[in-house]
Amino acid sequence: MRLVFNLFLGWWLTQHRWMAEGQFSAKVSISVNPSNVVAVGEHISISCKRDRNGKVFLTLYQKKEIHHHFREIPNTRTEHNEINFYISKAQQSDQGIYCCAYYLHQGYFSSDEVFIFVREQLFPSPSISVIPNGLVVLGKKVKIQCKQEYPQIVQFNLFKKGALNEPAIQLSENKMTEFLIHNAQESNGGIYFCDYRFIQQQYYYYRYSKFSNKIYINITDPRVTEPAIYMEPKGQQMLNSNVRIYCQGPEDDLNYSLYNSTDFIISQRAKPNSSLAEFSILGVRLEDIGNYSCCYQLKNKPFVYSNLSDPLQLQVRDPSLTKPSIQIINAEQVAPEANVSIQCNATEPDLIFALLKSGEQIDYKAAEPGEKAVNFTPHWKKLEETQNYTCQYHYKSRPFIWSVPSDPVERLQEGESLITLWTSIAACLFFLAILLLVLIFILYRNRRKGSVTKETNVPASMHLSSSMVETPDEISYAAINHNSLEIRPPTLYDTVPESCIYANVSKESTKENQ
Repeated sequence: MRLVFNLFLGWWLTQHRWMAEGQFSAKVSISVNPSNVVAVGEHISISCKRDRNGKVFLTLYQKKEIHHHFREIPNTRTEHNEINFYISKAQQSDQGIYCCAYYLHQGYFSSDEVFIFVREQLFPSPSISVIPNGLVVLGKKVKIQCKQEYPQIVQFNLFKKGALNEPAIQLSENKMTEFLIHNAQESNGGIYFCDYRFIQQQYYYYRYSKFSNKIYINITDPRVTEPAIYMEPKGQQMLNSNVRIYCQGPEDDLNYSLYNSTDFIISQRAKPNSSLAEFSILGVRLEDIGNYSCCYQLKNKPFVYSNLSDPLQLQVRDPSLTKPSIQIINAEQVAPEANVSIQCNATEPDLIFALLKSGEQIDYKAAEPGEKAVNFTPHWKKLEETQNYTCQYHYKSRPFIWSVPSDPVERLQEGESLITLWTSIAACLFFLAILLLVLIFILYRNRRKGSVTKETNVPASMHLSSSMVETPDEISYAAINHNSLEIRPPTLYDTVPESCIYANVSKESTKENQ
């Protein structure tokens, strides 16, 4: 007897402990597909699910308005833990509030309530947009704009797909309204769309517009690690070539999204058992250029993403653009601090130029208004080994479309420049030396010719003997020897008989004459 009492007491305590922990009052979830708002004639699926197994009856209920009572929908009671109820070709009579519930001896346990709206659609769709477009940073402000074309007072309704509550409502006289999310949270992520109706015309009061397009609000969590992004092949691409963009996150089996600027392009799941996702661009076109970035979706959070990766530029070379030319100016200055410039020239003005060294961009400069060339001044602490420099350009309005690079130009090495300088100096010195020698030779020839001319001016018949004899009376005698003269052709004077003339020259008389 005591054993039976103890068993009963243990069962009773266990039952009440489970009830306190919610073991018997398991939560019921409810969902609607495709949305809690549909047009007349569309299909709706309502799903109810109980978390725990147990022999209870799960039932679907509906009430037409908020102040009405729920009524049980026939043929929806089941002993299973899940119930699916289908509304085929929904009518306005199917509009209302739905919930799922089951009964235990402690009472009823129900799901959340879901509002289902069935629209009779008569008017054109409004347009919808979101600011900022694309990803929204956690905690930031979001604007959702809906716009229609009629100049009347209308009621805009904003829906979130999968939401269970009523839509957000705004009245507008300006054809447009804004729905604000002041502090975006993870729960604000989702798919949104809107419609409208005219509220001043009783006939159209229950008639609505068609639904707008759908927009996505994806929340980024800055606390999550950013993915890495890279491209193969690297650098600028040729038109019609194939490009692969890779995104890599911190773990395997993530779903990645690729963006061009803020425009969503495509989603791609990582390779099996890999943290790497591959996006292929086959036959690159001008429309494919831009800044690419990617992010990944957090597991079990379909509208929460990482921050975008660093941007990756997809640039192309257009062979139809004229190739620029390049040259070095002030090349004679070889000191490291010298202002040696590289000039890049094009055939059109007002372009953006880039200087490349071994194919890598090292400088970037816009031409002055109306100019067709720019000067680059490479800065270096010491002259390096010879490198190839090229340049290219793009139009200001097309920053991702470049010309093909110019032909390369080489900058001289320091040793080669010094050798060239000393060679030039030596050549100049040698030329000056040759010029000096020629000048000396010319002067020497001219001087020699002058001395010969003086000798020829002495009369031929006055050949003086070099020997002079002094007498004690200080009288000098000069002997004129006609036989020492050269034989000349006979002249009139040859008939004069030879004679010997002596002249006495007195020094005193000479002094007086002087």
